Amino acid sequence: MKSIKINNLIYIIINIMNLYLLKYNMLYYICNCPKNLIIPINDFQSYDIYKEYRYLYNKKFIAESQNLKCGTKDNYNINFDVIVRPLINLHGMGKDAYFLKKENKKEISNDHFWVEILTGNHISVDIFLNSYGILANIAFLGKPGKLFTFEYWEYLENYVLSKNIIEWINKNVKNYNGIINLEIIDNKIIECHLRMGDLNYFQNKELINSVILCYQNKKNIKLPNLNKIYLIPIFVKKGKYIKLKDYDIIYYSKITNTQKYILNYFIDPPPSHIANPLGGDRICNLTVNNLEKGLFLKKFINNLFK
Repeated sequence: MKSIKINNLIYIIINIMNLYLLKYNMLYYICNCPKNLIIPINDFQSYDIYKEYRYLYNKKFIAESQNLKCGTKDNYNINFDVIVRPLINLHGMGKDAYFLKKENKKEISNDHFWVEILTGNHISVDIFLNSYGILANIAFLGKPGKLFTFEYWEYLENYVLSKNIIEWINKNVKNYNGIINLEIIDNKIIECHLRMGDLNYFQNKELINSVILCYQNKKNIKLPNLNKIYLIPIFVKKGKYIKLKDYDIIYYSKITNTQKYILNYFIDPPPSHIANPLGGDRICNLTVNNLEKGLFLKKFINNLFK
């Protein structure tokens, strides 16, 4: 009986060490954000709160504002491959986006548009912005996988926004207090979100306090020193989703000797409850401090659910 209690205690301690705290809990329970200060944690909330900025969720507007080649089904008469995206996607995760070959005359729906394919680095950056201007940013570099999935995201220390991105923000996001998340490919913005992106994966109280100060329109915001982290999403084939348990992550990491490299993890709900890209359904997202070890654990889990 004593052995069972000890084992249960060890399980609880390990679980707490790797517990991912949701954005809302970090904001309002860990950092005691005033309840009357509403900080959106997803795009549905942002779209509802910031009605005057809804145009920023229109991806065709984003493309046109940077002179990217794009259009609707009414002017799809081109001789190059494109990406077709929803005009507005509040679900995220590349939902309903697909590639369209130039020789394919597939009909484009009214709520989608086509845009030229960009190549180059894929950056997701959270930008601290209020009446004092751009105060700070936190960026991740994504390594793309197949069909809008990603192999991993790497935190970029000392990332500097380019001049054209700064000019775009100053022109198109005026009188806004808070965090905006931009997705950028080859120094061109492909998506804008009026909420924080991945910065919460640091699970850093001082960082979240800086988020609160930004929304309160404070000027003197100094971000804490942040350790190098990698975000490793684990996707399985469509129709192969399985609901993992905390014990599964702990057990898999233990037998692969990767446990000490996992900082936290998030287990995804079923596909019916969350958006997923064409390339697969996400079952888990790992935050690790060692890319090689994290990818090893990812490969191990993927092999279990082929």
